[in-house]
Amino acid sequence: MFLRMKRSRTKERERNALVTQEITNPYRINELLTLISDKHATLEARIPGDANGYTTYLLDLFPNQHRLAVDELKPNEGHINFLASKELELSCSIDGMLINFKTELKEKGEAEGITFYRVIFPSSISFLQRRQHPRVTIPGSANFQAHHERNQHAFNGYVQDLSASGIAILLDGIHSIKQDEVLTGCTAQLPLIGTITFDLEVCHTFIDPSQKVIKMGGSFAKMDSATKGKLKGLIKHLQNQ
Repeated sequence: MFLRMKRSRTKERERNALVTQEITNPYRINELLTLISDKHATLEARIPGDANGYTTYLLDLFPNQHRLAVDELKPNEGHINFLASKELELSCSIDGMLINFKTELKEKGEAEGITFYRVIFPSSISFLQRRQHPRVTIPGSANFQAHHERNQHAFNGYVQDLSASGIAILLDGIHSIKQDEVLTGCTAQLPLIGTITFDLEVCHTFIDPSQKVIKMGGSFAKMDSATKGKLKGLIKHLQNQ
């Protein structure tokens, strides 16, 4: 009995650690698709009414033209069935995320004897992510400011989302920021708890030149215990909204 209860609690903790999000913002959709493309991740393909599974790759992104370029489905039966159905569901596992989206065929293309598809840029992407710390979206405009430890350059932007261990920022303008660099004296004006101060170690950046912004994700490198307590309280409040 004790063993069954222990296993049940373990499964419950595992389920609670899984965070599902539906992304409809074109900028964030482009960010996830770029990640798939850069990692050359294998995409699992499903065709409505077809019980078989197929594989393909994301070849290129054309967000301004509202389309993607996708490699020919393998095995060849998938290619034939997709041309008939024109509907496709694609998924892949990357960086701890299970990403899934649907698309439709615009036209078949061919380059140097290689077949590919031009498909519609998805209007939404869902992903399931296993996280040690739940992440919440910050409503409204939560201003962010920081200084670069190397050149003392000032940065301004706003908070997109955060967890107890890190934060995602949209920075105004295009800046040169590298992974593992530290932004010191960061401040973020958050709802309910006001301004918090911390140092931030950069984990990744994504540049969107069309909007002249950088999305930056980082982990808290320095934060006092009182601020950590306020942050956990805010996250719990937003989770219950």
